[in-house]
Amino acid sequence: MGKEEYRGVWIFIEQHKGEAAPVSWELLGVGRRLADDLEVELAGVLLGHNVSHLVKEAWAYGADKVYLVENPLLEPYRTDP
Repeated sequence: MGKEEYRGVWIFIEQHKGEAAPVSWELLGVGRRLADDLEVELAGVLLGHNVSHLVKEAWAYGADKVYLVENPLLEPYRTDP
């Protein structure tokens, strides 16, 4: 697959202890406008443990799809590693 076949806008949803950072929702709003201009899908990417409740919120902020990765190893979510 060539890079021209990759389509879509992905936004990383930053969260801490199950609460999304407000900037994540702001970025989804900007991402929605970009995805609409490009006529592509907007996806949110959410990593953590017990964070599935944030999926509905991501949809409310404009995501067409949310990639959810939940694992107990991600509970003390850390950005640096």
